[in-house]
Amino acid sequence: MPLSVHLTSKKLISEKEVEVLKKKAEKTLRHLKLHHREVSLVFTDNKHIKKLNTQYLGRSYPTNVLAFSFIKEKSSISNLLGEVIISVEKAKEEAEFYRLDFKNYLFALIIHGLLHLLDYNHEKGYFSPFLMLRNELNLLKKLAFKKGKTEIINFIKRREYMP
Repeated sequence: MPLSVHLTSKKLISEKEVEVLKKKAEKTLRHLKLHHREVSLVFTDNKHIKKLNTQYLGRSYPTNVLAFSFIKEKSSISNLLGEVIISVEKAKEEAEFYRLDFKNYLFALIIHGLLHLLDYNHEKGYFSPFLMLRNELNLLKKLAFKKGKTEIINFIKRREYMP
């Protein structure tokens, strides 16, 4: 399964943590029956994600996760599903603030980004936020790390981390 991981700074997260999260992301793709699709997973800092958030969404602040889907692109690379970009710096701030297990929070952001790649959107429509939330919760119930699993599920149910 082609899941590429890019780390813009080794100070943010260890390679061991990245490898563990990569395996969880691959398991998630298999569960979603997307193991044949290619996904790029980028771990970055607030400065880089703020630049992307400003450039592509017109929001001049750092966010925890961005997703760029290539499903609708007329590309010769038909296997490329898209790119999920996570600010590890922002995720650490939020995990500490909400007292969540950091690895499970990062994993929840990966799931969130992957669902955006599949065109789920919590910001538009009446039913879309509920469908996305249901899928996030189902995936976390099945695949989250044991440590802090209940806390991350309850947190996602409250939807505190999304606008």
